[in-house]
Amino acid sequence: MKTFSPTVKTLITCLESGVVPYNAINNIDYNGVNVWILRSACLLNNWSEMSFATFSQVKKNKAKVVKGYKGLPIILSTTRKITVKENDKDKIIHVPYYKSFKVFNISSYTWIIFLLS
Repeated sequence: MKTFSPTVKTLITCLESGVVPYNAINNIDYNGVNVWILRSACLLNNWSEMSFATFSQVKKNKAKVVKGYKGLPIILSTTRKITVKENDKDKIIHVPYYKSFKVFNISSYTWIIFLLS
């Protein structure tokens, strides 16, 4: 019988749960490595909600993040259009672009202000 590491056990439990983390503000599911990061955090912290938002999204919606709470790093993976000269003509190319954000679980928000607005 093989012994699995705690990380593998966490990933297996996340897969078995079948729930995908989503952005609390715009209801968009996270994808890629972000799913693993956020699902693992929910499992390890016993968070029942798989709902997250960035600090600026929380602030924009007049809510607050509980003081001292640390956000979780996620990665936005997209492309940027760049115009380059090729044979005296402009050519648009798509270049990979990555940006890191921190998101907060819904359990770390003070939603009272948000709900009364």
